[in-house]
Amino acid sequence: MIEDDRSGDEVGAVRRFCYLGNWVRQRLAGHSDAQHALTYAGIEPLPFPAGLAAETTAPTRYEGTMHLIPVVEGNRTFIEWSVMLDTALMMPTAGISSSSPGFRTGQIRSTAR
Repeated sequence: MIEDDRSGDEVGAVRRFCYLGNWVRQRLAGHSDAQHALTYAGIEPLPFPAGLAAETTAPTRYEGTMHLIPVVEGNRTFIEWSVMLDTALMMPTAGISSSSPGFRTGQIRSTAR
């Protein structure tokens, strides 16, 4: 849901959704139709999912970017997705660093079948 009747592609627009039982609010920090990219930032720190660390981790601030890249063969799209975590808010004993796979960056690729 986009708050305040703003357009979903308007920089500054806030979206709200439920993720793993937590209500999340994100602000659209950047958007470019020409570059096929968008950047979003968490408004409140996101609770770290339970069970992924040996100890409870402090809520984390984050900013993510998605970039859509055309793949000529097969008329497909490559989605490059990265997330930067503010690890200063994370507890040092959590055992998960900002470079842990799946927590700092991720990539999703379309597949031809």
